[in-house]
Amino acid sequence: MKKVGFIGMGIMGLPMAMNLVKNGVQVTGFDVVESRRKAFEENKGIST
Repeated sequence: MKKVGFIGMGIMGLPMAMNLVKNGVQVTGFDVVESRRKAFEENKGIST
């Protein structure tokens, strides 16, 4: 399994990261805004 880190889960970053997750990539997302991190976690992403 491929693993990547993604910085920024905003308007552009979240959809891009989710596309990677849908294609079997393990994505760890980083964002300073808690609500964006939670949105990513709800869609099977890993956030810090």
